[in-house]
Amino acid sequence: MITANTVVRRWLNDVANERLHGTAQERPSKRLREEGLQAIPAPWRGNIAAARPQADVVSSMQEHAVIVIERLELVMPLQHDLAIYELLLDTAFQIGKEAALRICNTKEYGNSARH
Repeated sequence: MITANTVVRRWLNDVANERLHGTAQERPSKRLREEGLQAIPAPWRGNIAAARPQADVVSSMQEHAVIVIERLELVMPLQHDLAIYELLLDTAFQIGKEAALRICNTKEYGNSARH
C-alpha cells in the first residue's frame, strides 16, 4: 500500500531537500547535516495548580480517552491508501466541471459572452 507519507518522504529526499534553496543558496539536506538537530527551549511551566482538574475528574477522563482511542484504532487506519485521495480529487473535479457547465449554459452568461 502506497501512503501519503511514502510519497512525501520520497519527494523530500529526491526533490525538496536536494534543490538549491533560494535564500540560503545551499541544499537543505547539506544545511541540515551541518546544523544538526538543536534542542528547542522548554515551554514556560508556571504554577497553574488551581487550573488543573481534581484527581477524580482526571482519572475518569483518562479512562474515557483510552476507550475512545482504542475504538478509533479498530475502525480507522493511521493512513489511507493514495487511491482514496485520487478518488476524492476526481469527484471534486467532476463536481466543479458540472458546476462550470451549468454556469456556461445560463442565459445571463450566454448573453454576456456573445457581446
